[in-house]
Amino acid sequence: MSEEEYTREYYKMMRNSYVQHRERWEQLLGQEEVVLVCFCGKDKFCHRHLLKDILVTLGGVDMGEI
Repeated sequence: MSEEEYTREYYKMMRNSYVQHRERWEQLLGQEEVVLVCFCGKDKFCHRHLLKDILVTLGGVDMGEI
C-alpha cells in the first residue's frame, strides 16, 4: 500500500472513529498534554504524524517532537 493510499484509509478510519466515539475524542483533546508514540523512526512516514495533524485540525496544539 502506498503512503497516499494508507493516508486516505487512515483518515477514513479516524473519521469513522470520531463519529462513533466522539466523547472519547473530546476527552483526548481535553487533556493538558498528549504524547503520541510509535516504533517508526523520527523522520519516517508514520500514522502518528497523521493523527497529530487530525488532532491539530480538531483544536489541539502541536508542541513538536520530544
